[in-house]
Amino acid sequence: KQWYQRRVRGFSFQAFEYLKIGCQKNNNDSCFFLANAHMQGMGTEKSYSAAVPLLEQGCSRGHARSCHNLGVLYYHGYGVEKNLDKFKEYNERAKIFRFQKKPPEDGGSGGPTAH
Repeated sequence: KQWYQRRVRGFSFQAFEYLKIGCQKNNNDSCFFLANAHMQGMGTEKSYSAAVPLLEQGCSRGHARSCHNLGVLYYHGYGVEKNLDKFKEYNERAKIFRFQKKPPEDGGSGGPTAH
Protein backbone atom coordinates (compact mmCIF):
# COMPACT_ATOMS: atom_id res chain seq x y z
CA LYS A 1 0.00 0.00 0.00
CA GLN A 2 2.83 2.43 0.72
CA TRP A 3 4.26 1.84 -2.76
CA TYR A 4 0.88 2.69 -4.30
CA GLN A 5 0.57 5.86 -2.21
CA ARG A 6 4.03 6.95 -3.29
CA ARG A 7 3.11 6.32 -6.96
CA VAL A 8 -0.03 8.42 -6.55
CA ARG A 9 1.95 11.21 -4.90
CA GLY A 10 4.56 10.98 -7.67
CA PHE A 11 1.80 11.10 -10.23
CA SER A 12 0.22 14.11 -8.64
CA PHE A 13 3.46 16.04 -8.57
CA GLN A 14 4.44 15.93 -12.25
CA ALA A 15 2.18 13.82 -14.43
CA PHE A 16 -0.92 15.89 -13.76
CA GLU A 17 0.84 19.03 -15.00
CA TYR A 18 2.19 17.24 -18.08
CA LEU A 19 -1.30 15.97 -18.90
CA LYS A 20 -2.66 19.51 -18.63
CA ILE A 21 -0.03 20.75 -21.07
CA GLY A 22 -0.75 17.91 -23.49
CA CYS A 23 -4.46 18.53 -23.31
CA GLN A 24 -3.96 22.26 -23.95
CA LYS A 25 -2.07 21.20 -27.09
CA ASN A 26 -5.13 19.16 -28.17
CA ASN A 27 -3.66 15.74 -27.44
CA ASN A 28 -6.72 13.50 -27.04
CA ASP A 29 -4.97 10.91 -24.87
CA SER A 30 -3.72 13.63 -22.51
CA CYS A 31 -7.26 15.01 -22.14
CA PHE A 32 -8.59 11.50 -21.54
CA PHE A 33 -6.04 10.68 -18.83
CA LEU A 34 -6.43 14.14 -17.29
CA ALA A 35 -10.18 13.54 -17.06
CA ASN A 36 -9.50 10.19 -15.40
CA ALA A 37 -7.18 11.90 -12.93
CA HIS A 38 -10.01 14.29 -12.03
CA MET A 39 -12.45 11.39 -11.63
CA GLN A 40 -10.04 9.51 -9.36
CA GLY A 41 -8.67 12.50 -7.48
CA MET A 42 -5.10 11.89 -8.62
CA GLY A 43 -3.10 15.11 -8.55
CA THR A 44 -6.20 17.15 -7.85
CA GLU A 45 -9.45 17.07 -5.94
CA LYS A 46 -11.84 14.35 -7.09
CA SER A 47 -14.34 16.00 -9.43
CA TYR A 48 -16.49 14.35 -12.05
CA SER A 49 -17.74 17.73 -13.25
CA ALA A 50 -14.15 18.81 -14.03
CA ALA A 51 -13.75 15.68 -16.18
CA VAL A 52 -16.82 16.37 -18.35
CA PRO A 53 -15.42 19.18 -20.57
CA LEU A 54 -12.18 17.23 -21.07
CA LEU A 55 -14.08 14.16 -22.19
CA GLU A 56 -16.35 16.27 -24.41
CA GLN A 57 -13.27 17.76 -26.04
CA GLY A 58 -11.78 14.34 -26.79
CA CYS A 59 -15.06 12.86 -27.94
CA SER A 60 -15.73 15.74 -30.31
CA ARG A 61 -12.39 14.89 -31.96
CA GLY A 62 -13.15 11.20 -32.36
CA HIS A 63 -11.54 9.74 -29.21
CA ALA A 64 -13.59 6.60 -28.51
CA ARG A 65 -12.51 6.15 -24.88
CA SER A 66 -13.48 9.75 -24.09
CA CYS A 67 -16.92 9.14 -25.61
CA HIS A 68 -17.27 5.96 -23.58
CA ASN A 69 -16.37 7.57 -20.26
CA LEU A 70 -18.61 10.53 -20.98
CA GLY A 71 -21.48 8.15 -21.63
CA VAL A 72 -20.81 6.38 -18.35
CA LEU A 73 -20.98 9.71 -16.50
CA TYR A 74 -24.36 10.42 -18.07
CA TYR A 75 -25.55 6.90 -17.31
CA HIS A 76 -24.76 7.26 -13.59
CA GLY A 77 -25.31 11.01 -13.28
CA TYR A 78 -21.75 11.67 -12.10
CA GLY A 79 -20.87 15.34 -12.61
CA VAL A 80 -23.84 15.75 -14.96
CA GLU A 81 -27.56 15.24 -14.77
CA LYS A 82 -28.40 11.60 -15.40
CA ASN A 83 -29.49 11.29 -19.04
CA LEU A 84 -29.91 7.91 -20.72
CA ASP A 85 -30.40 9.50 -24.14
CA LYS A 86 -26.98 11.15 -23.89
CA PHE A 87 -25.54 7.87 -22.62
CA LYS A 88 -26.85 6.13 -25.75
CA GLU A 89 -25.58 8.93 -27.99
CA TYR A 90 -22.04 8.81 -26.61
CA ASN A 91 -22.07 5.02 -26.63
CA GLU A 92 -22.86 5.06 -30.36
CA ARG A 93 -20.09 7.58 -31.03
CA ALA A 94 -17.60 5.41 -29.22
CA LYS A 95 -18.60 2.39 -31.28
CA ILE A 96 -18.20 4.35 -34.51
CA PHE A 97 -14.85 5.87 -33.53
CA ARG A 98 -13.42 2.53 -32.42
CA PHE A 99 -13.56 1.26 -35.98
CA GLN A 100 -12.19 4.36 -37.69
CA LYS A 101 -8.50 4.73 -38.48
CA LYS A 102 -8.63 8.45 -37.66
CA PRO A 103 -11.23 10.93 -36.37
CA PRO A 104 -13.66 12.33 -38.95
CA GLU A 105 -12.58 15.61 -40.54
CA ASP A 106 -15.74 17.35 -39.32
CA GLY A 107 -14.65 17.06 -35.68
CA GLY A 108 -16.52 13.90 -34.84
CA SER A 109 -20.09 14.77 -35.69
CA GLY A 110 -20.44 11.48 -37.58
CA GLY A 111 -22.18 9.58 -34.85
CA PRO A 112 -23.51 9.27 -31.34
CA THR A 113 -22.04 8.05 -28.02
CA ALA A 114 -19.75 6.26 -25.53
CA HIS A 115 -17.13 3.52 -25.30
